[in-house]
Amino acid sequence: MFSLSIKVTCVLLIAFNVALSGEKKTYELDGRPFVSQNKTNGPKAIVSVLDNRQMTKSLDSLVYSQNKVEIVLDKRVQWIELEKNKNYSICLEKSFGDGQWNVKNILFERQGDCVLLQSGSFVKSAVVRYDRSLEEVVNINVLVGMKYIDLSQKEHLLGYNGSEKRKQKKDASSRVLNIGLKYAEGGYLDSLRFERIQEVLAVDEYKVTECEFVNMLWDSIPNQLLPDIFANQNYWISVKKGMTKGACDAHDFAAIRISPYYALLYANERSRRDGLVPVYSFDFSKDWRSLKFFDDGRFGIKHEVFALDNSDVSGYVVVRVDEKANGYRLPYYDEWMALARGGHANAEFVWGNEIDSSLALEYAWFGIQDSEDPLKKINPKKPYERKWLKNSCGRWLQSSRPVGKLKPNDFGLYDISGLVCESVMLPGKSIFDNEVLTCKGGFMSDSLGALNLGAHCDYKVSNDFIFRGLRLVRKLN
Repeated sequence: MFSLSIKVTCVLLIAFNVALSGEKKTYELDGRPFVSQNKTNGPKAIVSVLDNRQMTKSLDSLVYSQNKVEIVLDKRVQWIELEKNKNYSICLEKSFGDGQWNVKNILFERQGDCVLLQSGSFVKSAVVRYDRSLEEVVNINVLVGMKYIDLSQKEHLLGYNGSEKRKQKKDASSRVLNIGLKYAEGGYLDSLRFERIQEVLAVDEYKVTECEFVNMLWDSIPNQLLPDIFANQNYWISVKKGMTKGACDAHDFAAIRISPYYALLYANERSRRDGLVPVYSFDFSKDWRSLKFFDDGRFGIKHEVFALDNSDVSGYVVVRVDEKANGYRLPYYDEWMALARGGHANAEFVWGNEIDSSLALEYAWFGIQDSEDPLKKINPKKPYERKWLKNSCGRWLQSSRPVGKLKPNDFGLYDISGLVCESVMLPGKSIFDNEVLTCKGGFMSDSLGALNLGAHCDYKVSNDFIFRGLRLVRKLN
């Protein structure tokens, strides 16, 4: 049997200097030093430095002063994580001469016992394979712009609950949960509890960006603006007009106006591009009563298309979910709650239970409201206007921000709180109030308190809101 090494040509790392003298250290494969607090349970790497010169790692590149650095893959490793727009090389530790590299879904160049990879501008799944004989085959599954997260390793705190006074509450396992939260009006309907989720997921490291979204649906988006009534379509047409096809910055602006149908369409198209089986199939309808959950788990959403003439377009789509498909999809509600908490038992916020605006600003874009927003003129003291405000989530005017510029949670996921909410699937039935999808994480216009993990913006007949974001997952087990 043979082993492989990965030599990292350029990778995003946290800046630090260390003096090394032939020792071995363990790192995450994205370059972060491995410490016990890391919760991904994904592949690790042993870094061997073969001389005692000083090594400097900067935020933008990996710089070696005549060092030879090898990242040796353990034979059990099957998945590696790569950043977008970076170069990598995968090499054999020793020459075999008669093997063959086979690479799928990623730009590459064979150079003897090495294969050079260009991770590219888009989030993707790829496979690197080395065949020497029928008995000696190595498959390396590559995740570009995604994190390998094994949720099955522990129980996760799910749901959200609390009271106006801080109290202690025990779950079925007699754990003590310190809770200092407020109930939603009438009580929160998804109670706080510990559960195990038997899944291994590939999860988008960042929210889906405008560039990724437009490039995937490029041929479906017209080049000319539509009549004024198609405001959401015109938004994406304008974004396309200012964009070059095929090139995306890893830290492009988050996509903030992705309707449910476009979200599912994007997921399917990304699956097809990567040679995966799409999760969603659609039946089109003109019956508004399709906006519901059906007994067999299907659910209805509004149908939107980029077209000059929508007169012949069915108004609604009934969505069927293929649970056996290996393609990309929205996370389920409980999955999102576990991912947002990053392996911790935070009852209140992504960063912990502290109501601390300085700490929150390290993780989330929030508290930024458009001065021209008509909602700012609504008087919450008037009963009718107060009721309207209650259902105004996703309607407040907002701009976007670049992804990945703030701190990630301990799963390595950026911007999962604030900026724009992320569309989430429900487990075959509504949780709160006849919703068929919901949106989690809050908005840039939200106050600090509104970023609590219980906040949700529901998609239903009475609330077709404008601003939604997206982060996809893919089941690996």
